Amino acid sequence: MLLPNHGANIRPPSSSSDMMTNPPAKARTVTVAALVRLGDCSFAGRVAASGCEGAFMSALSPLRLGVGRADALEPRVPTQAWDSIPRNTEANRHGAAARERLVPGRARRHGVVARARRGSARLRLHLGRHPERRQSRGVVLTTRSPERLRALFHRFGRVEAMELASPLYAELAYAVSESPDLLALAAHTQPRQPPPNMLFGAVQYLLLRGATHPLAAHYPIVSGKPRPMAPAAADFRDFCRTHAGEIAELVRTRRTQTNVVRRCTCLVPAFSVVSREAHGRPLHLIDLGASAGLNLNFDRYGIRYTRAGHEVLRWGDARAVVQLEAELHGGGLPALERHIAVGGRVGVDLDPIDALDPEALLWLRALIWPEHVERHQRLVDAAEELRTHPVRLFGGDAVEILPHLLAQAPGDEALTVYTTVALYQFPRTARERMETVLIDASRSREVWRIALEGETADIMELTLTRYRDGSAVPSELLARASPHGWWLEWVS
Repeated sequence: MLLPNHGANIRPPSSSSDMMTNPPAKARTVTVAALVRLGDCSFAGRVAASGCEGAFMSALSPLRLGVGRADALEPRVPTQAWDSIPRNTEANRHGAAARERLVPGRARRHGVVARARRGSARLRLHLGRHPERRQSRGVVLTTRSPERLRALFHRFGRVEAMELASPLYAELAYAVSESPDLLALAAHTQPRQPPPNMLFGAVQYLLLRGATHPLAAHYPIVSGKPRPMAPAAADFRDFCRTHAGEIAELVRTRRTQTNVVRRCTCLVPAFSVVSREAHGRPLHLIDLGASAGLNLNFDRYGIRYTRAGHEVLRWGDARAVVQLEAELHGGGLPALERHIAVGGRVGVDLDPIDALDPEALLWLRALIWPEHVERHQRLVDAAEELRTHPVRLFGGDAVEILPHLLAQAPGDEALTVYTTVALYQFPRTARERMETVLIDASRSREVWRIALEGETADIMELTLTRYRDGSAVPSELLARASPHGWWLEWVS
């Protein structure tokens, strides 16, 4: 299925705009030549013209492997020339405010989520960010002051935009940081939500809905063409001033809730391990922080693992509409189970998304970075898969609902709970309660927990924890991976 498009057909256009369909796997340095290859010739030209490519590189270097603490991510200015270059930042894309809790046992199949109250008070949720976890990921937003927002946009451009290959957002993040008006617009973001993601998502949402403006030419997903070489900042400022009211309303009322289907490339090897240990019994999947639940249909996608661009392993249905790819690093994967049987597919989220609702799907698309053309189409295709293969989604406190979901799972299915870049949203007490729930459940049956999580935003760790006889076996590190499933390094 092609997008209904608000904008252009999103099959990847040729030339420079398709450079983002498979962004660089583990890039840690950026050169002028690399920026040109990434399609941001205007940015590369400004770096070269300033004569401070070295400053640009040195400013990025502290953010290599393992560095993601809040203090390490504060903007650093190695030279005066650095001020003339758009810089980049880290911001978490998830987040959540309180929502109602679902009555255990009632769910939706991509329809209306069943919700309930205790007495007259709606239950508040714990699936929001906690300051302890935000700090380790480099984002601590306790104030909406211009200085704090400016630093946040600096970090967003300097770290996340470069790690995830979006020269456009790198340029725009710097432009926002230098504009009091744009910072004031971003300040409308709800608490515990990342202002850069919200502001940029709101703008792209309006463009995808058909807003006419020269800025659209800089968004390959909207124009269907490569980005022009001209800078985008002036058009972005004008668009934001023209649509200030609409943008303010969007960032005030919406939340970031991405559903990265490509993470299935990391989940499949872990599911294979569980399937083997469970002697082929069907897995009963419970996805905590499921968003739209698209990853619950992992076995209905085709997956291709490559090394140096050459296919080395294929898993799943080669004829499936949704085809995923990941680059293998290190020694390669263990033998994967050819068929992973799945029984139940259940997802829990603070506010589950009905991906079959065009408006909800459009907001999910707006949160995808504009150069990542292939991700837009993949999201639409995965959402379409829900029409024929729906999943059960529960809305509410994941830890409160989890005991009921575990109790309802058929006895002949292997209980498999998993999270993908979601645990940092849980307060410490919620994570401790989740561990207690899983240990208690293991007194009567074995439970497996898979986690694709990380302390920093650029590298995730894929771990497997086994719960047996009322105790947890120490977690096993299976692999390191890209947060978006672009690459995987098996270490187990």
